[in-house]
Amino acid sequence: MKRLKVKNDFIFRKLFGEIKNKDILISFLNAVLELGESEKLTDIEIIDGTDAINILDFNFIKVEKFSSVFHLWEDANKDCKLTDVLEIRFLELPKFRKKKPDLSKPLERWMIFIEDSPKEVLEMAKKAEPAIARAEEILTQLGSFDEIRRYYEAREVSIHDEITRITGARAEGKLEGKTDLLIKQLSRRFGLLPVELQKKISEAEQYQLDLIAESIFDFKSADDTLKYLH
Repeated sequence: MKRLKVKNDFIFRKLFGEIKNKDILISFLNAVLELGESEKLTDIEIIDGTDAINILDFNFIKVEKFSSVFHLWEDANKDCKLTDVLEIRFLELPKFRKKKPDLSKPLERWMIFIEDSPKEVLEMAKKAEPAIARAEEILTQLGSFDEIRRYYEAREVSIHDEITRITGARAEGKLEGKTDLLIKQLSRRFGLLPVELQKKISEAEQYQLDLIAESIFDFKSADDTLKYLH
């Protein structure tokens, strides 16, 4: 049976968001917050402090390390922190994938669990962290329930569709931007383009626009674009 993805938000909530799995969440938080032995959480209760933990499957922060933490500071005086009860943390998975995991560090053991890591590496993380071994058992149990799998697969489809939509929108936006730029450049060189030519350029494929962009300074007239638009 294929291992469920821990990064799936439905599965993540099942693992870390249910009271019966509180020990797993405590272990994870101790690792993420990098608390010393005397500071480690032993129970969870509502407090005034706020910690935002963002697990990202893309690069976002302009630093090389995969784990970063931010506070609120006064712009002109970096020694003046607004509050001690707000931290914003980022865990960037692509950066973690590029490094060799250090199994002596609790956070990196948990990152191995969250990632689709090789089985032998996951086994080492489980041996070093009992809470990870228990989390893996629960993950396997969740995968054995048909209803859970249906919700999981539906969520995977939804995530995939959303990524496709965003990627498509970005590509469409870039194409539209290149089209507008070419029409402006051609109009600057040869005067206002005929409506029919503008329409053909607007309907062109990416590779056709690239060819026009590469050759635009060799054109003798706007009609020279037509040889790339058939």
